[in-house]
Amino acid sequence: MNDIQKIAIRAPKTLSEQVATFAAIKFLYESLDAPMIDIILIKDKPHAYNYCPYIDSLHFIEEDKDTVLGVFPWIHNNSNLFGVKAFIDYHGGAAAATMGIALKAAIRIAFATTMTKPMLTHGLNKEEQSTFLDQQFLALANLVVESEVPLKIKAPAIEVSEKESVQLAALENYIFVAIRASEWSRHEKIWKYWFDELTSTNFVVVIEADIECEALKKELADRKGPQFFVIENSHYKTDMLFMSAAVGVVSDSSLYANIAQFYGMKSVILAFDLADYPSLATVEHRAEIFIERDEIITKWINKSGESIVTDMQSSVDGLNKIFSL
Repeated sequence: MNDIQKIAIRAPKTLSEQVATFAAIKFLYESLDAPMIDIILIKDKPHAYNYCPYIDSLHFIEEDKDTVLGVFPWIHNNSNLFGVKAFIDYHGGAAAATMGIALKAAIRIAFATTMTKPMLTHGLNKEEQSTFLDQQFLALANLVVESEVPLKIKAPAIEVSEKESVQLAALENYIFVAIRASEWSRHEKIWKYWFDELTSTNFVVVIEADIECEALKKELADRKGPQFFVIENSHYKTDMLFMSAAVGVVSDSSLYANIAQFYGMKSVILAFDLADYPSLATVEHRAEIFIERDEIITKWINKSGESIVTDMQSSVDGLNKIFSL
């Protein structure tokens, strides 16, 4: 199937699921000699695909048009989606599966259900797949490629100019921290403790502003200084630049935590519910996870999956060990 020049992918719903598709997208791009890969997303919803370097175009469908009947006129009016040879549905559901037919794609792939199977040319039973999301998505992608699926996906390089390298070097060794605004009330005590205890460490901090949180903004503004740099206006290019030179990434954001893993960075996840932070099997560095209960650290799950009972002070020792501070 090496004659495939254009692929359309219906993106999954959540940010963490979207990042888990990056390995499959890289596999498609490299195995099929750089085809055009377009992503279909719900309009006005957050997405992760600006952080994936293998995408040609993004297309946004209005939520009220994302129906079995609604996708046909939407695709008819979207001339940039013509010429799609293969369609992969990572979203699921009848409306998403119908897109492949509306696109007139010769190859239509998804995890098959009783409802969607007639709409597909190829399908897999999701229940028979790996428990790791990135491996599930790779299995679907391989129905297009028909090749040996790699156990690990080599992290892509992040392009940094000579001038940018000099500027980043001036910050010296630092941890890139991404704080999700909606989690601040739950994790405020932990973040403050880590910042106060890691006194010899430099920080570059960004907010994932999924909600407005003035208390978080004020806390970070009060801490600004030579060792504490706050990214005022987050942009994916700025994020990637600072992440690329960091000794590692610490985050309670499913977006940044999973992006760090895909790009081969050492990373630590602060989490209450692991459902938002699926483990990725194909990455070079699996994330270490600190579990929070009642606003304190209670457990450390290391990159080998070993669960260790811990406390706040031990979590600081763990950060020092993980990042060789």
